[in-house]
Amino acid sequence: MERRDVARKDVSLKTILISGSKSYDGIIGNVSEYGLYVKTSLTKTEIDFLPTTILELKFNIPSGKTINLLCEIIWLYSKKIQHPRLGNEGVLENNIGMEIKNSPPEYKNFVENL
Repeated sequence: MERRDVARKDVSLKTILISGSKSYDGIIGNVSEYGLYVKTSLTKTEIDFLPTTILELKFNIPSGKTINLLCEIIWLYSKKIQHPRLGNEGVLENNIGMEIKNSPPEYKNFVENL
C-alpha cells in the first residue's frame, strides 16, 4: 500500500482542467500541499489524461479567490460506464492523481487552513 509523506485533506471543489485547447469540468476530492485528486465529468476519451501529461487546473477557494495550478498527472484510473442520455454509448469516468508543479502562496495558505 502506498504511503504519503503529507496527509490529504478532503474537499469538494469544482474545477476546470485545461489540456492544450481543451477544457474539462471536474471535482477536486482531496488536496495536500504537493498533490491533489480530481474526478472528471464524463468524457469519451482518456487521451488528455495520460500519466506525465501537464494540465492547468482552475478553481475557486471558499474565500472566492481563483487558484491556478500547473499539475502533472501521476496516476489515472478510468472506468467505462453506460450513460442512457448519451444513447448508451460508453463514456469514461476519470479519476486522476496529480502532483502540483507550481504552488502559489494562496494555495498553500488554503491547504494549511483546512
